[in-house]
Amino acid sequence: MGIVLTLIAGLSFFGGYILSTIIKNQKKLSVISISLAFVVLLNLLLIDIIPEIIAFIEVNFSIKKLLIVIMGIILGIVVLLILDNLIPHHHHDHHDKKDNLKEHGEHIEHISKISILALVIHNIIECMALYLLSQESLSKGVLMTLTICLHNIPLGLQIGSGLHKNKTIYLCLLSLSGLCGGLLCMLIGSISEMIEYLILSFTLGMLLYLLIFELTKELYNNRKNIYSLYGIITGVIVIIVINYIAVNL
Repeated sequence: MGIVLTLIAGLSFFGGYILSTIIKNQKKLSVISISLAFVVLLNLLLIDIIPEIIAFIEVNFSIKKLLIVIMGIILGIVVLLILDNLIPHHHHDHHDKKDNLKEHGEHIEHISKISILALVIHNIIECMALYLLSQESLSKGVLMTLTICLHNIPLGLQIGSGLHKNKTIYLCLLSLSGLCGGLLCMLIGSISEMIEYLILSFTLGMLLYLLIFELTKELYNNRKNIYSLYGIITGVIVIIVINYIAVNL
């Protein structure tokens, strides 16, 4: 089942592109998905991942365990920070100048390709962690998959609209990167408890970075947008439904 979840997580990029061809108001969709992702991710961290890591540290407590967790969290934050900085945040002031339209389009195309390279690396690492988490708990894996999907959909919207050449090839590469991460973990096989919790702590660091430096910022910027509230309400409903299903599996 873990392999299926990694495939779904990766395909969410392509899903974002498909939505961009169907839904006219992409801004509203992006706001809803970001606020929804914030709620689901916060629930995943507070209810599942953080308590599990605390339990790991408390059972037969040792400095070694504590250092592994701290190292994993710091590594997760640093890696995602580096990958995030590989994705340029570009703003043009000459969108309406005809002489610069071609130059602008080529620049956006270049940025989209660089973004895809960074996201492929990020998605492989993220889905390795997803595979391991889903092997331990299916419900946690489903929640993390949902969080990843809701974060990837707006990226798929943006990248899909920025690419003009070989769009299908690039989006397929990006969408299958999650499956590659899952297959890599499956080929490695069983790992020690210390390595497992190092990866879980690494995942915690990545998700903390995503929550604090990306989703919280976007949620704050859209705090007066009614669609942000719709996303939060939908997120609460989704959590209730998923937890109900998990309890009754």
